[in-house]
Amino acid sequence: MKKRLLFLLAATLFAIGTVSAQGKNDYDTQDRGWWLGGQVGYWYDGDSHSFAIAPEFGYDFNRRWTIGVSVGYLRIADDSAFEFAPYARRNFYLTDNFSLFVDGGFGVVGGDADGLKIGFQPGFAVKINRHIRFLTHIGFVGLRSDLYNNGLGDGVGFTLSASDLKFGFYYTF
Repeated sequence: MKKRLLFLLAATLFAIGTVSAQGKNDYDTQDRGWWLGGQVGYWYDGDSHSFAIAPEFGYDFNRRWTIGVSVGYLRIADDSAFEFAPYARRNFYLTDNFSLFVDGGFGVVGGDADGLKIGFQPGFAVKINRHIRFLTHIGFVGLRSDLYNNGLGDGVGFTLSASDLKFGFYYTF
């Protein structure tokens, strides 16, 4: 019951963020558009290998607001699972080629192990040209359960560890 309630809360927050993002088109319109990309992550702790590969797609409403969804595959120690993770992104610091952002959303995994996460991930992006951006996420603030919390049940807090570091790229159409 607790997981369902958290899932509904996250879905509601995501919908509210999406609606508010659609209402704000007062920024530079040249940065609107669909994009396709993804992220990869790898971690070795001396005993086991963990990795994630997650293709993503989304839409930039303007320079400040983006929505996206990641659908990926995770392998953490001996567990493998598939992930679905929609999010809304808010860019805070912008230059012509650099931005600092925070993604807010949730993730659900299922497979050998299950898990749920609801929270925020900070990151930065570097714009190479009109179509290509490289980005990275580091850290997490929020709630994690089961597989996302290394099989330790529910947990709330923040991390800034290298195991939360992911690199990616986007191609904007």
